[in-house]
Amino acid sequence: MMMILIKKNKEPQEWKKYRETEGAEYQSQPYLRKALYDEQGGICAYCMKKLDDESSNNAQNRIEHIKPRSKYKELELDYSNMVLCCDGHNGNIFSCDLAKGDELISFTPLDSRFIDTISYGSKDGVIRSSNEEWNYEINKIVRLNEGYLLDNRRAALMGFIKTIKEKNWKRSNLKNLYDMYSKKVNGKYQPYCGIILYFLKKKINR
Repeated sequence: MMMILIKKNKEPQEWKKYRETEGAEYQSQPYLRKALYDEQGGICAYCMKKLDDESSNNAQNRIEHIKPRSKYKELELDYSNMVLCCDGHNGNIFSCDLAKGDELISFTPLDSRFIDTISYGSKDGVIRSSNEEWNYEINKIVRLNEGYLLDNRRAALMGFIKTIKEKNWKRSNLKNLYDMYSKKVNGKYQPYCGIILYFLKKKINR
């Protein structure tokens, strides 16, 4: 899992009931955001930044339609087309769904084939796909290599390395760490866990 692979659960019953109501149109609902938040372990579907806690009244998370509503009206109520994203900006620098807008992308964080193409630069924090089209979309549409995201990924990796610097770097220990970062702990993933998992996988395979 070099980027979070989102495994969709069943849609919330409240949403199913609303969706089946005649004339229903898309509306962001607290229970819908909470379901997506829990499903994703509290991190953004694209950049893996920690999401605002959905129990807070000040949460700035955004529901993203992977296939945009403006182009796929028939999918606007489809739970399988929804993920949760961070607020998508740092000052006037945009990323994730805020940068994507109504653009159509050919990758999805629901597809393991896409996830398997992802790699990271341990020194610069750059996220890449071995697929040329997906790599273009990562950089130019979803904009996952904006400066603040590079800084955050590097900080996450350096923080991780610092915590285990004095510990045993045996292969068995690295595998245990990989398993730990691959799973939700208390329902949450570690923010920016993708770069840590990539680093661990490279160490294990040496």
